Amino acid sequence: DHFGRSVSLNHDGSLLAVGKTHDDGKDNSTKNAGAVHLFKFMSGGSIVSAATGEVNYVGTIGNGYDYLDTSDSNVHSVTLTANDKFGNSVAFDKDANRLAVGFNDASPPSPSSKKRPGAVNLYTLSADLASATLVGTIGDGYDAEDKKDEDLSSSLDDKDIFGEGVDLNETGSRLVVSGMHADGKGDIKNASGEVMLIKFDDDDFTNGSLYGKIGSGYGSAGGNSLDIDEKLQSNDEFGRG
Repeated sequence: DHFGRSVSLNHDGSLLAVGKTHDDGKDNSTKNAGAVHLFKFMSGGSIVSAATGEVNYVGTIGNGYDYLDTSDSNVHSVTLTANDKFGNSVAFDKDANRLAVGFNDASPPSPSSKKRPGAVNLYTLSADLASATLVGTIGDGYDAEDKKDEDLSSSLDDKDIFGEGVDLNETGSRLVVSGMHADGKGDIKNASGEVMLIKFDDDDFTNGSLYGKIGSGYGSAGGNSLDIDEKLQSNDEFGRG
């Protein structure tokens, strides 16, 4: 099942997210849809650090699971399909109030029908992981009016696997996302890999925008991008999680 494909702890080590990319859903009906399992560490009825507490299962974000069912469009607008491998990467902010999850995105909404460009789902979490809510998706063709989506279709290609790696800063206002099979600016180096820098107006994932890239051929115009062309070769898979 590839449980443990990705992991993230909050700042005091009391809350844990674990990616399971080959999860087939609760009823085993969607091959490799993927899932994220959530845990807390308890001692004497209180949430404590993993160093002193016992692990307790909280719930699962995935197809058919009661905690947050990713196959039900009424509660999760981006439904997971076969080979999405949701949970490819996971990242909490400092207090585990927010969660970013990368997945292959086998069926993106973009009319260009790109194959597995990759995407990242953004969630807000209530206290102690009591509940999770999908608030937006960053990827190819995502632009729902009622969600905090960001459409990066102009920056994504087939099999980039954007979302191979993710990380949030402590407040959730900055996000870094790697695409290990990206080819650099102008597709000059096959699968050399790259990292995208995304910022939000606040710590609730509002108005996400791409403000920089690190990879082959970027940075000639200055700003927040960085050209590391001399350090990358084809198939380096820079940013691989």
